[in-house]
Amino acid sequence: EKNEYRKFKIKSGQGQANDVKMLKEVLERRFNNNWPKPDLIIIDGGKAQLNAGISILKAQKLTMPIIAVSKGEGLRSAAAPDKLFFPGEKEPLELSLSSPALHLIKRVRDEAHRFAIEYHRKLRKQKVFK
Repeated sequence: EKNEYRKFKIKSGQGQANDVKMLKEVLERRFNNNWPKPDLIIIDGGKAQLNAGISILKAQKLTMPIIAVSKGEGLRSAAAPDKLFFPGEKEPLELSLSSPALHLIKRVRDEAHRFAIEYHRKLRKQKVFK
């Protein structure tokens, strides 16, 4: 549902890339609004990003499923095995490249990337013209 997509302009940590800090800011702002709560949170990242998401859910007293998905070796290769991280699990799950579940998760992640990149390009273009 594209009308449910949300854009967040990062306010904290300008000039320095800190994925975990930026993720926490976005999740805090997302859950401080009266928007419908998601059925599942899929975070693009690994264990650190998953733990950041879990900490925000706990702070907000929310209970909902959350997972993180990260690229495996060969980051740009379609044959790279993605890893799924689950709360409470030390080792990630590596699904077969033919797994329908993995294909769905990858499509969700890729759509989120497409949306974010489009927004980033728009912001950069505005900055250039200022």
